[in-house]
Amino acid sequence: MGTVPTGSPERIEADYLLAQAYRKAAESFYAQIEKLDADSYRAHQLEAESLAWRGELQKAILEYRKALQRKPDLEGAHREIADLYWEQGAFDRAKNEYEIELRLLPLDDHSHQRLGECWLAQGDTARAIEHLELAVKLNGESVEGYRALGQAWMVRSDFAKAESSLKAAVQRAPSDPINHRLLLELYRQTGRRDLADREHELIQKLTANRRDAGSRESEGGIRPARPE
Repeated sequence: MGTVPTGSPERIEADYLLAQAYRKAAESFYAQIEKLDADSYRAHQLEAESLAWRGELQKAILEYRKALQRKPDLEGAHREIADLYWEQGAFDRAKNEYEIELRLLPLDDHSHQRLGECWLAQGDTARAIEHLELAVKLNGESVEGYRALGQAWMVRSDFAKAESSLKAAVQRAPSDPINHRLLLELYRQTGRRDLADREHELIQKLTANRRDAGSRESEGGIRPARPE
């Protein structure tokens, strides 16, 4: 799927089918684990994943806690809890869980990225940049990492570094209008009207393309990339 553009109808369909395959595999695996030991750390972990999938975030967090009680060094569990707190905007709790995860997995790029975004949301750009730079070093294809890093540099008015990071995000996801909107804002702030106009035109084209793709989905041609 790496050659299929993000946001294209083909990619949406592929993502949907992949998500369904993962869901069915997880359900099958969970049924097997439950038969062996319903109170094992793995059973609680899988139950947490199922609850999170259904949007029952607090129940999912409790199940992850039960898994950690049975296996305190379970890699990934604190990160998953942190992601659930992140979704609720509970950044202090999320930061704490990401930091615990990084003690288990110091080179976990996702935790570094999200930790950086938490610090950015709370106005600490120095700590944000520290984690975001490490995140993109660990995962050079992280669109969100480069985007957040660009935003952090913009807050500090270091527009050269911000532009470099945002261009890296655009290079990795050229059809994502969010990255182009940030570049548009940067060019306006730095008085480069011609480049700002170019980004504005690109955003209009990308928005129109997504609207057309959405119309085709509503007609039943393409299913959205989400669980039933």
